[in-house]
Amino acid sequence: MVNVIKSSALNTRLFPLLCQEFGSDEEVLLLHMEVRWLLRRNMVARVESLKEELTEFFICDDKTKSQQFTIKLLGSQWLQKLAYLNDIFLRLNLFNLSLKGRFATVIAFMDKL
Repeated sequence: MVNVIKSSALNTRLFPLLCQEFGSDEEVLLLHMEVRWLLRRNMVARVESLKEELTEFFICDDKTKSQQFTIKLLGSQWLQKLAYLNDIFLRLNLFNLSLKGRFATVIAFMDKL
């Protein structure tokens, strides 16, 4: 979904305008990078928080890919999976951040693992 919006300059400009109409706090979707768990979690969290705006955006678009996204965004099972994925990435991020630090030792790392 994020890639479809970000791949087109027109969609990238239209989506923040739609978010402003909805009055949402966040207006920009984030792309994730393969190796960065923090950014991936932020991207999933942003998609979850902007699900109503994404639904409206894809309803207005007539492409078949957009129709598939609309079906997913309106289905409760897919939204539950998205929320579960968001929780998993949150836990991984907290674990990852707990391993970093100035006083991190191998013993502390093994205890946390």
